[in-house]
Amino acid sequence: MRLYGIEDYQRRPEHDAPEITRSDLSQLCLALRAMRINDLAWLDAPSEAAWESAEALLDRLGASAERVLQLARYPLHPRLSRILTAAMERGVGEDGCVVAALLGSGARAEKNDLLTAIDADQDYRNQDYDRPDSRLSCCAELLVLPTDGAQR
Repeated sequence: MRLYGIEDYQRRPEHDAPEITRSDLSQLCLALRAMRINDLAWLDAPSEAAWESAEALLDRLGASAERVLQLARYPLHPRLSRILTAAMERGVGEDGCVVAALLGSGARAEKNDLLTAIDADQDYRNQDYDRPDSRLSCCAELLVLPTDGAQR
């Protein structure tokens, strides 16, 4: 049983484009860096622009030789892995897990305030922003700032 017309079926390509040509390559690049694989014989090579974009993202996230293994340890997009590792370095790993889960889920809230989503009962505006282990400081540095105009 098919749920589309014969005309639609006949207009479809015989095969989909290879996934490597239409996917984000940053997680793959991270895994290859972690395994120290520099050259690969591709069946269907990704575009040079997509590969360079993924490599540039990893460089911006600080995926250097010592950090790449930390980031690759988690089955997450490298951005989420970076949030998690930075949160753990600051002693707020549980909150980092929550943030990574919220951002990774793709769920959208009525208010786009990540700190409210973490803990609605806590008033983050009264927190000491300059303390390096504070939730607000960690989220601010990782570019997930609250949107309610909290004092800094």
